[in-house]
Amino acid sequence: MLTRGVVKRFNHIALIICSALMFWKGVTALQNAESPIAVVMSGSMDPGYSRGDLIFLSTHLEKTMNLGDVLVFRIENMDMPVVHRVHRIYDNDHPDVAKYLNFQDQSVPYVLTKGDHNFVDDRLLYPEGQVFLCPKHFLGKIDGYCPYLGWITLVLHDYAIARYAFLLGLSVFYLKEFVN
Repeated sequence: MLTRGVVKRFNHIALIICSALMFWKGVTALQNAESPIAVVMSGSMDPGYSRGDLIFLSTHLEKTMNLGDVLVFRIENMDMPVVHRVHRIYDNDHPDVAKYLNFQDQSVPYVLTKGDHNFVDDRLLYPEGQVFLCPKHFLGKIDGYCPYLGWITLVLHDYAIARYAFLLGLSVFYLKEFVN
């Protein structure tokens, strides 16, 4: 039979989890973003953004892009978002734009990206035949960042043993709370 203390602790833990989820959903709704924060997962943006940096995204993208803007984007053949800098901006008159797109909005930007630490642009990352990104690929621009705050995400993503150890530690902590 459950005692009043165990039920009270369970409710307290459930309240903390629900509050965190509600806060996260509120921030995503305010930013109109799939994810208002992200973690730099590779070293392709060194030295500007290092692996493990926590980045804050602004999804209020203007109709104009500037060279040097840092975008977070998702392309069809990759499951992780990419953080790279705008390397080239295509005009609507550019032959590549006219050749590959039948666009409705003539004022939106079409860009080619490149990682700061990479020697070549990102055309090899794009699906075959695609030479630029259009707005449907954009998740946001970088609004700010905190160095090294994303390392816990990298460790949990890269090492399965770390995920299991983390879950085991949480389980032991919560079971200890229930027993006492």
